[in-house]
Amino acid sequence: MVLALCIGDLHIPHRASDLPPRFKELLQPGKIHHVLCPGNLCSREVLDYLKTVCSSIHFTKGDFDDLDAPEDKVVTIENFKIGLCHGHQVVPGGDVEALGILLRRMDVDILITGHTHKFQVEQFEDHLLMNPGSGTGAYSMFCESVVPSFALMDINGSKVDVYIYEMINGESKIRKMEFIKPSRGGSNPMPSATQANGGTHLAPPLESKPTPSVKPTPPSAPPEPEVTNTPAPETVSPAEKAEEKNPLPEASSGPPKIQTLASGTPMGPPVNGTENDAEKEDSDPPPIPKPDEFAEVTFGAIEDEI
Repeated sequence: MVLALCIGDLHIPHRASDLPPRFKELLQPGKIHHVLCPGNLCSREVLDYLKTVCSSIHFTKGDFDDLDAPEDKVVTIENFKIGLCHGHQVVPGGDVEALGILLRRMDVDILITGHTHKFQVEQFEDHLLMNPGSGTGAYSMFCESVVPSFALMDINGSKVDVYIYEMINGESKIRKMEFIKPSRGGSNPMPSATQANGGTHLAPPLESKPTPSVKPTPPSAPPEPEVTNTPAPETVSPAEKAEEKNPLPEASSGPPKIQTLASGTPMGPPVNGTENDAEKEDSDPPPIPKPDEFAEVTFGAIEDEI
């Protein structure tokens, strides 16, 4: 188990004087193994303070930093490649697709950025995008009210539990999210999983059933054709053929009868596309089918309240 503190955008002393006292009580020395900061510490004093929390500190340069630091950095912890970048280089700021391009370029499993001062965690394809927000709640043009926040990652092999600490109305609130790195080897690069409240549970493997063996059936001999006696065709004269095609009407004793349609008898379709308005029947239009109701599916990390 490795604990990594993710904190950034402190802006001390330009936009904030110090971390919230409750946060400083939680960040005790000797408990954190790594500090990961995407930038904007803004002073050497803040960097020295974080070194008292943990000597292993990795940070990148923000747009308000005068410290000597790289624009981006990759750190390997357990089975995860973690990328750091402040994020002011990404346009639009905080955009998931734009961050995904940076993640692919850095070739990392987890990308930690800042700049927006708003906590954000997104599962992008098989990777994790995370923004720990502003540790001091410093002003940002991306949101009206900034909530002070930081994140603590509990990394164990290919699994990471993310604990989010937020200061809301003077009280510290904690949330938990879980991310499992998918396996990339073998014929099944992505394990099938069903997501539920409280974690991710692997689906049971499908049972393979043996294919029943079928014995080939030898071909049977073709049947012999049956011999039938066909009678000779009868000869019909041309006059008889003409009489069969156009039979003469039989003589009737009385006047011809006129067939009438009774009321309610359905009539055939109108001829040549014409309609008789007097015979049209009023009928209600068919009901409009209701759209199917789809259950909303949320992709990404599973979130729990602690």
